[in-house]
Amino acid sequence: MASGHGDSNLIIRSRDPSELAECLCSGNLQRICHVQVTGLDSEPDPLVEKGPGVPVDLVVGNPLEELPLLYRWTPLLTNHPVRATIPVAAGFSKAVKLAVALNFAVKLDVLQPGPPLVEELHRVLHAYLHQTAVTQPVEYFHSLLLAFYRRERLTLWTVQEEDPGLYRHVTDDGLVTPGRRFKVPDGSGYFVPEPGFVIRECESARCEHIEHCAGYFRLPAREYDCEGVKSLFRVLKGAAEDLRSDLDSYDSGSPKAR
Repeated sequence: MASGHGDSNLIIRSRDPSELAECLCSGNLQRICHVQVTGLDSEPDPLVEKGPGVPVDLVVGNPLEELPLLYRWTPLLTNHPVRATIPVAAGFSKAVKLAVALNFAVKLDVLQPGPPLVEELHRVLHAYLHQTAVTQPVEYFHSLLLAFYRRERLTLWTVQEEDPGLYRHVTDDGLVTPGRRFKVPDGSGYFVPEPGFVIRECESARCEHIEHCAGYFRLPAREYDCEGVKSLFRVLKGAAEDLRSDLDSYDSGSPKAR
């Protein structure tokens, strides 16, 4: 299907590592951003030696059930950067803890978490910020921390690879869609988002985090209560400010630094 998408960069997904290995041997290698393994119950061997340097994204389905399967994918680290995409579902923090211990980067696949999941997100965020054993980025926390520190505008849509202006999702039957958040509620298809499609609502609510969230947590249900996820933003912003203060003190040679 790649030839039908012009010169676009590609993220290629399959449950079968052998299929992905074939793609990494093709002439489209320079267009491949990364490959996604959508089933962890297979063996990584076909991918280990193919396309060295091409990132591999391990898409976890059920964090608790598939947690032990992460071990078998460590041979990929010989030749590939590896990321585990983990859905924010009950118990997901255990999978995050194992993934970072295995030296995998992590992307949290998050929609609209309720209070119990927000609490679990806080525990993961605390580990990311304060445990020295965590040496891999945990997204979206990592990029937003840097954005707060650098005082840069960066939205979750971009961090989570869901910005409809940058990414398109191609279904198994070849339908090009803007992504899962834009499914019509009755399941009849997808709507194409217009610029500012939910940002206007956030602006009217005077949300302090609009520059970075940009309405990300207002879909698919616009009535979602954002207070829980706002608390995560506040922790990240506070950590960035503390980091900036510490580095400024160090650079100035203040007594605090000494």
